[in-house]
Amino acid sequence: MPTISKITFAPPGPRARKLMQREIEQFHQPSIDRLYPIFTKRVQGAIIEDVDGNRYLDFAIGSGSMSLGGANPELVKVVKERVEELAHASYPSMNEVVIEFAEKLTAIAPGRGKKMVAILSTGSEAGDFAFRVSRGFKQRPQFLSFFGGHHGFSLGALAVSGHYAAMFRKHPHLVPGITHIPYGYSFRCQFRHQGNSCGVSCANYLQETVLTTVSPPENTAGLIVEPIQGPAGIIVPPPEWLQRIYKICKENDILYVNDEVFTGLGRTGKMFGIEHNPGIDPDMTILGKTLGGGMLPMSAVIMKKEIAETVEPGATSSTLHGYPLGAAVALRVIEVIEEFGLLEKNRENGEYMLKRCLELQEKHPWIGEVRGKGLMVGLEFVKDLATKEPLRKQVRDISWRCVHKGLIFEWFGLKGNVIKLYPNYFVSRQEIDEGLDILDASITDVERGKTSPTDFPATYVVSAGWT
Repeated sequence: MPTISKITFAPPGPRARKLMQREIEQFHQPSIDRLYPIFTKRVQGAIIEDVDGNRYLDFAIGSGSMSLGGANPELVKVVKERVEELAHASYPSMNEVVIEFAEKLTAIAPGRGKKMVAILSTGSEAGDFAFRVSRGFKQRPQFLSFFGGHHGFSLGALAVSGHYAAMFRKHPHLVPGITHIPYGYSFRCQFRHQGNSCGVSCANYLQETVLTTVSPPENTAGLIVEPIQGPAGIIVPPPEWLQRIYKICKENDILYVNDEVFTGLGRTGKMFGIEHNPGIDPDMTILGKTLGGGMLPMSAVIMKKEIAETVEPGATSSTLHGYPLGAAVALRVIEVIEEFGLLEKNRENGEYMLKRCLELQEKHPWIGEVRGKGLMVGLEFVKDLATKEPLRKQVRDISWRCVHKGLIFEWFGLKGNVIKLYPNYFVSRQEIDEGLDILDASITDVERGKTSPTDFPATYVVSAGWT
């Protein structure tokens, strides 16, 4: 069977190199990093075609935003048919499609009771909104979040994040009252438990230490948590861990803020990642990425009605809140997920991809752990299982070998040593197999001593490294 990917010029090709030079010299702000020196000409489904004619299988999908594939025809159709009618700011008026979209979101939202929706533009903006509204609703100054949490780059969202050091180095956040606690990361348990013996020790630490010392419940407005940590390295907590965290929040009258920017809208094989944990009734749920289909910036915060009704008019407004064209696209995103049976498809393809990655683990000793749920799988690379010393450079080298063979994915994780695979919801078994065959061959290349380049500008992470 012919391959789907095709490399004509070793990347970066001649046109890409010229564009890279123009970008760096003319306008690029270095903190907005780039992963690879690739310049896109066209994205269609699971394929990225670059300006030099190379074709890559895309398992990064715009950092998880193009969940329905590049230029999904259903979403393109919405934009073409409605752009003249809907391409305008919502303020100071409103549009019916925004109401339809909000009704759909509240109908599918996790949890019980009446819900209301704030429709915004980015995940960072939604994270800021949830953080601010939680503290206002409870009239309490403190907040809880997790090491490894990634909630955005704006001030409030950054404050509650606990991801990589570059987010904070030289740019310390100025929001007081945030306490970070360990996530249920069993492979690197901060309490030194081994294997599956982790249990809920880090959750009990929240109850027995944090809430009795630095963040007493009467001072603590809320806790923000991802049901699976995505950017931190596809960290899937023990099944009982989230249940225990939720119970602690309810027992101490602390709002439970469920961040589904990465996991929401089908990625895990359910509409929301939190639905793998029956009984959890989040006070707020944050959405982004998939919501705009990777075409338009869209985010939302779904919250209980009693919370929404306490926010005064204009207190948290945004120029493009409820952007009508974005709402029309987002509504169609949800409809496509339902109409094409993508939840079940993601579950089945996710199980297949996880199985194939476990086979790679048996072949390559560097792969210390494979973890995931649905179409999000992480492979953590270590020198050996005894020390779990992270193999950061090797992972960077593997990623570059994959690019040269026609596969793009993201890597990072808390130690910079996790390869993260999240193809689009319409991915075929052939595409999964080809992508993992490329990964297999690339790991072998690096095991045999092949390395990545060092001649790109520092803004390209594959060359400069990242912490």
